[in-house]
Amino acid sequence: MQYKIGVDTGGTFTDAVVLDEDGNITTGKHLTTYHDFSEGVGNSLAVAAEKLSISLEQLLGNCVAFAYGTTIGTNAIATRTGAKVGMLTTKGARDTIHIARGLSRWTGLSEAETKHMATTIKPAPLVPKKLIREIRERVDYSGSEVVQINEDDVRAAVAELVEQGVESIAVCFLWSFTNRAHELRAKEIVQELYPNLYSCTSCEVVPLEGEYERFITTVLDAYVGPATLNYMKSVSGFLREKGLKPRLLLMKADGGIAYSDSVLPVATVHSGPAGGVKATRTFGRILGYDNIISTDVGGTTFDVSLITRGKETFNREPRIEKFSTLYPTLDIVSIGAGGGTIVHADQELKTLHVGPQSAGSNPGPACYGFGGEQPTMTDAAVILGYINPEYFNGGRMALQPERSREAFNRVAAVLDMDVVEVAQGAYEIINSHMSDLIMGMTVRRGVDIGNYVIFSFGGAGPVHVAYMGATLGAKKSIIPASSSVYSALGLATSPIGHTYIKYDYRTLPITAQVLNNNIGELHQRVKRELAAGGVRPEDMDIQVSMDMKYLLQINTVNMTIPLKDTYTEDDAAQLGNLFDQAYTDLYGTGAAYPEAGRVISSYMIKGEGIVHDFAPSPAPLAGKDPGGGAKGSRQAYFKGDEFLETPLFDFAKLLPGNEVNGPAIIEADETTIVVPPGYNASLDGFKNIELMSTEG
Repeated sequence: MQYKIGVDTGGTFTDAVVLDEDGNITTGKHLTTYHDFSEGVGNSLAVAAEKLSISLEQLLGNCVAFAYGTTIGTNAIATRTGAKVGMLTTKGARDTIHIARGLSRWTGLSEAETKHMATTIKPAPLVPKKLIREIRERVDYSGSEVVQINEDDVRAAVAELVEQGVESIAVCFLWSFTNRAHELRAKEIVQELYPNLYSCTSCEVVPLEGEYERFITTVLDAYVGPATLNYMKSVSGFLREKGLKPRLLLMKADGGIAYSDSVLPVATVHSGPAGGVKATRTFGRILGYDNIISTDVGGTTFDVSLITRGKETFNREPRIEKFSTLYPTLDIVSIGAGGGTIVHADQELKTLHVGPQSAGSNPGPACYGFGGEQPTMTDAAVILGYINPEYFNGGRMALQPERSREAFNRVAAVLDMDVVEVAQGAYEIINSHMSDLIMGMTVRRGVDIGNYVIFSFGGAGPVHVAYMGATLGAKKSIIPASSSVYSALGLATSPIGHTYIKYDYRTLPITAQVLNNNIGELHQRVKRELAAGGVRPEDMDIQVSMDMKYLLQINTVNMTIPLKDTYTEDDAAQLGNLFDQAYTDLYGTGAAYPEAGRVISSYMIKGEGIVHDFAPSPAPLAGKDPGGGAKGSRQAYFKGDEFLETPLFDFAKLLPGNEVNGPAIIEADETTIVVPPGYNASLDGFKNIELMSTEG
């Protein structure tokens, strides 16, 4: 039997999914091991191997594709534990990343944080001025060389920076995206002098206009580069030692997977939630849903993204912490709201707060018994009777409910409330946070949520999903059968993917030759990379878009156009009309202003291709009676009814077609599904759970 494997290292748990040739899914889940992430990878795989009654070595020895998602870069930025970076820049541009943008003062802050700011504070720079060196060189906006690169400057600067202990070098010259020669030569010199020193150039990381954003994206790559590469060598070495033969694939923030040795380190930052979005798109196609709200509730964050008309949405200028960047990513918005989110009280105002801080996996929630003393949402779920302390993570991890009550007692004492009241209040608050984020991604963007279904996954998602979108008018919620390890499933089923960008600033009209030269170059490159990953030409899905704007505008609009092997003069002539329509669709009738003139600034090619297809077949539906899965009852709290004797069901014993009416709790191996009063949960042919209100 051959296997495809996906492993996702999250903030609390490391999840593994194994797919066999028949489409069967086997899962493994284990606490993330921060002292050595590869240990957590091995532990989660060992759980899956045990379920398959084979050894870890047999599992990896029969693996034909292994995809991995890591948070190493994200964590390094969040905790400011990245590399000590030195920067080479054009003489006169030393202060660029320190000046930043005016928007940088509130980039990455929530509406509430922005509203209550007494002062504006820029993000702390990742490279202090003492580690930035100016190089005598210059090219202009057209790519013409104005000043030759002074190679002696480069050699002296790099030697000084290395003497000061830098661990990586970022090369960021002005207008390098129009002429790469100076940056590439500077990198060559760095590598000649110090072959083991990580170095990167802005023309290779993000060859786009936007001086600050291009510089800071490149600096971020240098900041996370050494740790990411060393970590991937460690994980790859561990897997090879245990028998893995194929090259390791790595998830990128743009939703594609590629061989780990070809992925830019910055491309892995915020790539963790991407696996869940890809799985949502895959299963949406299988189940017939084109418009989906993807929601992921893990141990640390709540992540939301949209699938519209069967396609993911993208962010061309994503924010990483408080930095505006240019590396294209899936449009995923996150808040600190998960199972490990800490509940606390304001002693002066006597108010209850939830998050955004998380207890992580160590010490973790109080009920884990690892020394955590602060109450979390997992502790609240234990107190409310939703989580069975004796069956957490399939019974492989016994919880200590008395510690949950002790932790919440301290908050209850501050608020002069009952422990259950505080736990229920925290539950309502975090549900409201989740609903607000969904509203921000839909209603506030003009999206009719009534045309969308919610996919809820992550270990904690099914505990909260009933209350996420119901008040907003979503059609229904789908809880995938493998919801607790859904991001790992997305890794195992994701296509090989590559995104390439080329800058070429021109005013319309342009000739067909210009169009063919720009798109053709990117098209051939992405086809070569997909083919190198084993994708057949007929399985390649390639899309082309361009950034356009009206003359003198600052912001661009990304416009998709049909992909052709050869564009005609008529195709080139139609670009203006296509842009006017795209602009009108985005901003409304009358917004287009073609009289100003139109500009193309860059081209983007995104290519995907399935190598090992995942096409499971639904099982025949049984009757509606869920009696075969019944496993007793326990007291669970539901607002308006307080504690009710609530029927329990074993997910493993429920059959496709079964229906469970609330109040009820369905216990799966690695998650818990809460079905409140007034809700119905039905299992489809894949054992996904459809959760709908029965009260209209």
